[in-house]
Amino acid sequence: MSCIIFDFDGTLVDSVGVILKSSEVTCRELGIDYDPELIRSLIGLPLLQTGEILLGPGGGQAYFDTYSRSFLSLAGRETKLFPGIRELLDDLKGIPVALVTAKSRIGLEASLKILNLENYFTAVSTASDGHGFKPEPGPALAVLSQMEQAAQDAVFVGDSIFDIQCGQAAGTKTCAVSWGSTPRKSLAAADPDYLVDKVEELRKLLLKRLSAARD
Repeated sequence: MSCIIFDFDGTLVDSVGVILKSSEVTCRELGIDYDPELIRSLIGLPLLQTGEILLGPGGGQAYFDTYSRSFLSLAGRETKLFPGIRELLDDLKGIPVALVTAKSRIGLEASLKILNLENYFTAVSTASDGHGFKPEPGPALAVLSQMEQAAQDAVFVGDSIFDIQCGQAAGTKTCAVSWGSTPRKSLAAADPDYLVDKVEELRKLLLKRLSAARD
């Protein structure tokens, strides 16, 4: 393994709370019944697709616009890294590291600025970039191309089954983390190569794999 692809929300960033709050506001404004468990199951999909699911065909843009306004108003107060993630990213400096997210480009850039993470990533794929959407392989293949790395040399780290399926479809190793939005049992059923429960476990796994690749 010589490079790493991370999901963003629920993997690096403890943003499930702000996602749920933004979704509740959005549902209320659009007259949708708010079901937090349904929203949790949709985290990881692009907002346009979520809107189509909740509002029906043609409803994606209205959901996207309303949610984006709500999220940007809340993100500065409530978006935070999971404990140990900044230290992990510091340990990975010098290694090709990418982000694949269902966030829009504007939403991701706002979050990276809030968290002072702008300089940590070699490549990024967002829902705005035309690479397709998880669980399709396109976003992972796009960042691998940007980093000039082969899929078999990468591991995709994420907290949803969409992340695992994206990595599997692209041909990377996969690592599920259980501290995000998806129950551990569901993650295990997606058959990732690795499944970890703590950031320190992830750190040890990644550093061990990177060290082995250098030897």
